[in-house]
Amino acid sequence: MQQQARAVWLDYARCVRSHGYPDFPDPQVNSQGQANLGNSTQDKTIGQRVQSACESILSRLPAAALNQTPLTAAQLHAEVLFAGCMRRNGLPDWPDPRPDGTFQLAGTPYANMGKTGPVLAGLQACRAYETFGGIRPAGS
Repeated sequence: MQQQARAVWLDYARCVRSHGYPDFPDPQVNSQGQANLGNSTQDKTIGQRVQSACESILSRLPAAALNQTPLTAAQLHAEVLFAGCMRRNGLPDWPDPRPDGTFQLAGTPYANMGKTGPVLAGLQACRAYETFGGIRPAGS
């Protein structure tokens, strides 16, 4: 898992650097796949444009690397209902959740939208189903 997570974190760092943060550090990755970016404050200050451009990379991380607890069956069911709601509210290509509750948005029309426009409208319409903040990783 550490090697897989390290490769993803390195891809993310390269993406951030290519979007205007040339000093963004390579992460140090622990045995759980979690990244430490040292003393850099850039990881907290990168802009929304960069987050939108690079966040889909982090969707390839295993849940342990994101320090997330496993979903309950009820939470995953809520995410399935949420996905259906998003599709009924103007986002016909919205994917079903993965087993860890995240949504693989890379390769969909929504990958670089962030929480704007039609995605924001869908999120507002489907708020009742999104009970635990499951649009991750970076769903923000």
